[in-house]
Parts: sequence; structure tokens; C-alpha cells
Amino acid sequence: MRKIKSLPGLVASADLKARSDTTLSVSHNIASKATKLGVTYDALRLAGKKSALRLNYVTAGNAKGKSGVFTGELGTALAANKKTVVAFNERGVVNVKLLLTDEAWTYEPSYNLLKKAPSLAVSRPVNGGKGGRVKMGWNLKTDDLTGEWQYDAFRLVAVKRPDVAVPTIGVALERAFSV
Repeated sequence: MRKIKSLPGLVASADLKARSDTTLSVSHNIASKATKLGVTYDALRLAGKKSALRLNYVTAGNAKGKSGVFTGELGTALAANKKTVVAFNERGVVNVKLLLTDEAWTYEPSYNLLKKAPSLAVSRPVNGGKGGRVKMGWNLKTDDLTGEWQYDAFRLVAVKRPDVAVPTIGVALERAFSV
């Protein structure tokens, strides 16, 4: 019988609404021993547009000789159905994404500046939102395909890479509790 030493991907996390516009968060990956500390401020205004800023510090965990990294995201609502999200780290901008929504569909073209990789994703609610939400994505550089279904706190993700015969499957359970 094989002995399981760790549960990869098992993360304990907590959020604290410090103010109506500020959320503090902490999470710890049980297997890698990496801890993430974060703050989200969602009352920012850029050029008169509603924006949110998320900053994170992630420790290296089990990685020997590595220090932690700073990451962040800046999301700005350009219009009722258009939003941009710019992801960055301490070295600069990493990814740029545009979210375009119509009545049911959300279209997400994005570009990873580090990998020089464009991606496309499309998502929509299932059964008017009662059956969760599905999302399909395609990385145009690597030809990776992703599929995701999220229902309430349950999320199922599948990634199919061209050089691997079977897809990689992941399951996440994220439940929010309030005190």
C-alpha cells in the first residue's frame, strides 16, 4: 500500500473584511508550506473608472534558497460590459486580460508578456446560473485546452496538453464561512 505524505493543493485560507472597501487575506498550502498574505482594495478610481487593486506576498515554502515574491492585479471597469485586468509582479507587468460580457457570455482574450502567449477563454452560466458556470480556454502558443465547471463551492478543472495523452484533472472545494 502506498503511503500518502502530503495532499498537494490542500490550502487553508481566511479573509477578513477590514473595512467596507478593504479585505485582508491569508492562505497556507499544506504540502508546499507556502503562505500567501494579501490585501484587496476595491474603492480605487482610475481616470474616473471603478478599479480594484489586489497585492499579495507569497513565501517560498519548501523551495530552498528562494525568497518570497510580490504579485498583484489591477482590475478596472471600462464600461458596464468591459473590464481590464493587469497582473504584475516585482519585475513588471506579466499578463493583460480584457473581459467582455454580453447577456450570458463572457469573452476573455489575454496575453502573457513573459511567455509571449496569447490565450482565449469563453464562459457562461449553466441553466441560468442554477447549474453553475462553465469556462473553456485555449492557449494559442502551447495549444493547451482547459475546461472548467464551477458550481457553488465546487470546481472541476481539466487541462489537455498536446504532448500528454490524457488530460490533467483537478478538483477544488472553496467554501466561505462568516463569523
